[in-house]
Amino acid sequence: MTDPKAEFERLLAELRPRLHRYCARMTGSVIDGEDVLQETLVKAIEAFPHTGPLANVEGWLFRIAHNAALDFLRRRSRREGVQDGDEALEAIAERAADIVVDRLQPARWLNVAEAADYIGGAPTSRIYALVSARRIPFHKDGSRVLFKPSELDTWIRKGGGKRQ
Repeated sequence: MTDPKAEFERLLAELRPRLHRYCARMTGSVIDGEDVLQETLVKAIEAFPHTGPLANVEGWLFRIAHNAALDFLRRRSRREGVQDGDEALEAIAERAADIVVDRLQPARWLNVAEAADYIGGAPTSRIYALVSARRIPFHKDGSRVLFKPSELDTWIRKGGGKRQ
C-alpha cells in the first residue's frame, strides 16, 4: 500500500509542468505564472492533510491554481489601477468643474451641426462617424443625437478633438 503523502508529492511533481503552463496562460507571463504556481503548491501542500479522500486530485489542484491566478490578477489590476496622487486630484478637479458647469447652466443640448461647430467646424459626417464608433459622448432622444457641451469639453481635454 502506498503512502498518500508520497503519492501526492509524486502527482505534484508530475503535474507541475501542466500547472505552470496553465498559470502562465492565466497571468499572461511565464514569470508571473511561476509565482502563481508556487502559491498554488504551497496552498495545496498546506491543505492536503486536512482534506478527506479526493476523487479527482488533478481537478482539485487545477481549481487551486485557477483561484490563485484570479487572486493574482485582481491584485495586479488594483495595483495598476492606482493612479499617481497628482493625476487623481486633477481628474477629481476636472470632474468637479464639469458638475458645477452642468448645474449652473441650464441643460443645453447641441444637435449634430452645432456639435460640429462647437468642436472646431468638423464636417457633420465626421461627427456621425465618431458617434457610430462610440468615440464621442452623445445622448439619444428618439432618433435625434444630442451632445452636452461640458461632455464635449471633457472629450476635447482628453485629446478627442480640438475646439476653435
